[in-house]
Amino acid sequence: MVALAISPFRWLAKKFVYGPGEGRTKEETAKESIEYRAVGYPDLETPSKKRALSTVKWSGGIYQLTAIFADEAAMAILRDDTYAKKLGGGILTPATLGQPFVERLEKAGVKFETKLVED
Repeated sequence: MVALAISPFRWLAKKFVYGPGEGRTKEETAKESIEYRAVGYPDLETPSKKRALSTVKWSGGIYQLTAIFADEAAMAILRDDTYAKKLGGGILTPATLGQPFVERLEKAGVKFETKLVED
């Protein structure tokens, strides 16, 4: 952010950032999709071959998904009984928003899949 106070950096940033009204159309972004995949391993004293495989899917504009994440996170903090609310603010991660955040995202059209596997 400090770099933007220096004019050469502002000039360079303007070359790579869309201005208001520029960028992709709603029709173009409607064709976008994104899928996140994660593997979770249990934190145990003894080794385990069990793991959780999770997928998060979204069909639509990625900018819209960013807005949905931000909006639903704010709503979870304001209206739900979450660990984030109990902390009273600060630098928070999505993990502090808990299941209410996931449920809000599902209502907004984000799809979650999780399965447990063992090798």
